[in-house]
Amino acid sequence: SSVIVDIYYDHFLSKNWNDYSSESLKTFTERNYAVLTEYVSDFPEGAKRTLKYMKQTDWLYNYQFLSGIEMALNGMSRRTTFDSKMEFAIQELNQDYDLYEAEFKLFFPLLQEHIDQFDSGQKL
Repeated sequence: SSVIVDIYYDHFLSKNWNDYSSESLKTFTERNYAVLTEYVSDFPEGAKRTLKYMKQTDWLYNYQFLSGIEMALNGMSRRTTFDSKMEFAIQELNQDYDLYEAEFKLFFPLLQEHIDQFDSGQKL
C-alpha cells in the first residue's frame, strides 16, 4: 500500500538524513513539533491526541530506527477500521531492506529535483 511505502521512505529519509540536510534530524524534528504545537488549537481532537503522543514518543526522530517504524505500523494497524495487517509490513521491510533503500535513493533525488523546478517556476 502507498501508506506503507510512505512509512518505509520516512525511515530511509530519517536514517540517511545527513545526506540530504545540513540541519540535524533532532533539530528538524523539534522545530516541526514546535510549529505543530503552535497550531494545535486548530486541530481536530483526534489529531491533538496524536500530536501529544507523537511528541512524547518522538515519532519523527525515531523513524530512523526499525523499532520506530515498527511502532508506527503497529499503531496505524490498531487505528484502522479494517484488518489492514500493517503490523506485518516490518517483516517485508526487513526481508527486502536493501532493495527498498536502493529504490528510495533513486527516487528521493528525483523528488528534490521536481521540487526545485517547481520552486523556480519552471514548467514540469
